[in-house]
Amino acid sequence: MAFTNTILTPVQELAPGQVSAIRNAVIDALVRKASSELALPEEKLVVRDIRAYDDLGF
Repeated sequence: MAFTNTILTPVQELAPGQVSAIRNAVIDALVRKASSELALPEEKLVVRDIRAYDDLGF
């Protein structure tokens, strides 16, 4: 098992562009993983932000 050092930085210390880049990278990785696991092309998947109250009843 490989180990990686991870640096946690408070979001307030990041530039807005950095926050967006991280968010987009996570979404891209998640879509690729979902596409692979579900054996569906990425074009067939719908990606959206959930709203905790409307979607989950929180």
